Amino acid sequence: MIYLILLFVNISFSQENLTLKQAIENCLLNNYEIQIVKKTAEISENNVSKGNAGMLPTIDTRASYKYSNPNRRIEFAGNVQPPIIRDGANVENLAATVELNWTLFDGFAMFANYDKLKALNELSEIQFQIMIENKVRELVVSYLNALTLQENISTIKSSLELNRVRIEKIKDQIEYGVMTKSQLLQAEVDYNTDSTSLLTTILSYENALRSLNYSMGLKYDKRFKLANKLEFENIQDFNQIKEKVFSKNSSINLAILNKDINALDYDVILSNYYPRVNLTGDFVYNRNTDDANFTTLIQNSGPSLSLNASWNLYNGNKNSITLQNNLILSEQREVEIQNIKASIELNLINLFESYKKQKEIVDLETRNVKIAEENFQRAFEEFRFSKITSVELRQAQLNLIRNETNITKSKNDLKNIEAQILLLMGEMPI
Repeated sequence: MIYLILLFVNISFSQENLTLKQAIENCLLNNYEIQIVKKTAEISENNVSKGNAGMLPTIDTRASYKYSNPNRRIEFAGNVQPPIIRDGANVENLAATVELNWTLFDGFAMFANYDKLKALNELSEIQFQIMIENKVRELVVSYLNALTLQENISTIKSSLELNRVRIEKIKDQIEYGVMTKSQLLQAEVDYNTDSTSLLTTILSYENALRSLNYSMGLKYDKRFKLANKLEFENIQDFNQIKEKVFSKNSSINLAILNKDINALDYDVILSNYYPRVNLTGDFVYNRNTDDANFTTLIQNSGPSLSLNASWNLYNGNKNSITLQNNLILSEQREVEIQNIKASIELNLINLFESYKKQKEIVDLETRNVKIAEENFQRAFEEFRFSKITSVELRQAQLNLIRNETNITKSKNDLKNIEAQILLLMGEMPI
């Protein structure tokens, strides 16, 4: 059974290599939620037009045809002539109109609306960037989680092999009366414990790999061998990082743009205090035939043009109230900007301090692994010559496993913190 487990692990790890950079590129290209928000951004870009802002005229056409066949009786006042009686008279009406409507002046609202459409497009782009950053943040966590489990599998696999050698050694020593049956049983228990740990870790790894594939927009059964050599940035100058964060952070820029859009809304509201001038023009064609009338044909055609102006002088102070609310909302937007800046600065300080401490932890864990490896090699040699017991060897082995697991987790935690800092700066952790 353990042989099959080890074979499975070897097959799993013989797949295509995948670096963190490649995983992020796959996410940016294939992630479903990113693609959805991208389409929303494209719609917002299409909406930026002078027509949507009300700066261009509208042209409508209408046409109609009506036919009737009535029985008609026409009597004249004063009996100046006999009544006209006509059964089954043919009456036809044909009409067609081309109409133009153009707002020439609306208190500059059309210009403010056009600027607002451009700002909303920019807002959509920033929201798209925030979505990308969030998905990359999730991708980094998924990748590092899967990588940690992958490295743990390798560590447990090595431990199983060492336990196998340990069991064989104890069996040989029992024949010479150096070791006891109880030591063999304990070694077999340790082997089974590591086997259980391997199965559990493999299950977690498979689940983590499926989550990673989902984040990258790939099929769930796609298999990779994750690159275990991570590249680290050299992050040192806090003030320089803070300056980049405050100038490029998407959440801060989103809050600033929301305030700018509110200012454009103010201009739109202010336009209600101005008069409005509209130009209307049309070309009409109308033809009417009637077999039972004095005039059997009436036809009209030709253009017309009109200029209309309107000015609201009073509407119950609605405009004034709306302007006051807009100013209050502008103040609220400013508070939101300051709140977001303070929150991000706090997050940045915590991440930067965690980054520095995590680098120290990685250095310590690196030294611990070297010491644990040396200690285990020494213990193993002593075990071979029966200078220490099987239990003492197991303790050295567990120390090595723990330190190897710790160094893997410490490096991956450092990479995760580094990625969070870069994302706050508006940069991709690749």
